[in-house]
Amino acid sequence: MPITVETICDWLQQYGWTYETRDEALIVTGFRGASNAFRIFIQPAERSLILAIVPYVAPPTPESRDRFCRYLMRLNYELNLAKIGVDPDGDVALSVELPGEGISYEAFATVLDALCFYADENYLTLLNLGQDAAYQPDENLDVWGESTS
Repeated sequence: MPITVETICDWLQQYGWTYETRDEALIVTGFRGASNAFRIFIQPAERSLILAIVPYVAPPTPESRDRFCRYLMRLNYELNLAKIGVDPDGDVALSVELPGEGISYEAFATVLDALCFYADENYLTLLNLGQDAAYQPDENLDVWGESTS
């Protein structure tokens, strides 16, 4: 049986977070991290449960796009549970997708913890890399041997 909005709302209460429901199939919650405030959208579907921060960071400037995308590809390789991508509207999104059945509160909490950690941990680097073509991230997470520092 697929997970329900009511179950997710119960889990968010157990997690200690407030939330609001929209359109009977979308839950909005969020948190304030060290680097920014993040809004998380949670959408149960028949075959999956999606947790997403959209938009996560502003789309990169044309001058920064290539380096931003290379960095993003390498970062995606390093992430566990989560992925960063661009949605059909061009927004950069950080998301997690789980199977729609058999999810426990513990699994949900673990995924929510990971999403929050990755959101806060990578936000400033991605924001700066996407908006400032001269920005040099502290980490060398580029692709194909090109130095980012």
